[in-house]
Amino acid sequence: MDTIDLGNDTVVEIIREDHNDIKDIIKQVIDRKSQTGDDQAFYIADLTDIVNKHKRWEDCLPHVKPFYAVKCNDGKEVLRLLANLGCSFDCASLEEIKKVLQIGVDPLRIIFAHPQKPESHLKFAAENGVMMTVFDTVEELYKTKKIHPKSKLFLRIIPGDFPSDSNFNDKFGCAMENTLHVLEVAKELDLDIVGISFHVGHMCQATEAYTEAISRARTVFDQAVSVGHIPYVIEIGGGYPGTADKRDEFEETCEQIMKASQRFFPKYMNVRFMAEPGTYFVESAYTVVVKVIGKRKSSTSKKPLFEYYLSDGCNGAFALLKHPAKSSLACNPLPLKGFSGERYQTTLWGPTLDPFDFIRKDILLPELDIGDYLIVENMGGYSKSLATTFNGFQISKVHPIIRQESVLKDEINGLLPNGFSVTSIEANEI
Repeated sequence: MDTIDLGNDTVVEIIREDHNDIKDIIKQVIDRKSQTGDDQAFYIADLTDIVNKHKRWEDCLPHVKPFYAVKCNDGKEVLRLLANLGCSFDCASLEEIKKVLQIGVDPLRIIFAHPQKPESHLKFAAENGVMMTVFDTVEELYKTKKIHPKSKLFLRIIPGDFPSDSNFNDKFGCAMENTLHVLEVAKELDLDIVGISFHVGHMCQATEAYTEAISRARTVFDQAVSVGHIPYVIEIGGGYPGTADKRDEFEETCEQIMKASQRFFPKYMNVRFMAEPGTYFVESAYTVVVKVIGKRKSSTSKKPLFEYYLSDGCNGAFALLKHPAKSSLACNPLPLKGFSGERYQTTLWGPTLDPFDFIRKDILLPELDIGDYLIVENMGGYSKSLATTFNGFQISKVHPIIRQESVLKDEINGLLPNGFSVTSIEANEI
């Protein structure tokens, strides 16, 4: 086993393997962990998947520059890889900006995308050359004038009210009836408005959402020009689906964005487009592996026949399940050993003393034993980044894997320091 230290307690483990089957990779990690008595849950992070997602983005939205949303998954292996692929970054706090700067990203590739920022965070951005910032109120303009007057500002607007998993309109965005006044104040303060931004919501289900949002952005764009600003960027937010079963949905969304952007911002206007995808890039790249650490068989008909206690739960890798909009999120743990024999009504609990720490109460599984493992796919978005150490249970470790493919060589070589090269590793390694 080779280990590569990326700093800040982040270690990439290169595991020699003869094939790329994810279950075999998981079993190898389990075997190695069992030698030390380590029964903590863990993630497998397939970096190849992120590279492929980036290529698909460039194919589907060639005119939209991605600014990866760090809040979604701030793993150093993710940030370094996306930086090497040419992505820029959407940061929401001082610490997120620090993480991106620490891997050598130019501050001009960062947008401070939080509309309401602590003064100390805005000061840090100014002192470190992060010029692009987002706002949505007059009050934020006065703060910006005092602390970061040379910033390049994006006015975040309410794009319309669309059904989505998470809607941001109640918390962020300038209403259309207020945009002209806000732009006038910005001009009076001699602040530089360079763009209009919006977010239609996470996993928006409305087919017309981007058409309406980009139409509104054009209206506000024209208002900005009318009061003397020179905007040149439209930032179209995030929330794009990142799982294989949503590929068609993603491509349909991209088609809508392409048509709307061409309609409302013709080429002669030379307007640039940005977006802040997070889940899209990382969701399908991560698989979490949890161990059965406890078992209870019910003797009454009022309870599921089997209940299992797992090595991670809703205060850790499955924290998103506690979010009101995600409580019904499809979470489908599968036995590593596969399905055989009869299936029983089963409840899956997390490891803590929190009575709300349950993963599923309605799943059919074969009987499991203590020491068995379950795997859950599509766990790259808002999983590790939301995890806590409640009750003293540690945040599950990530095991990044590298599949030997020619498309990966240049990007992965940039991820690994000290001259360590993928070309020096035998084929099909992780």
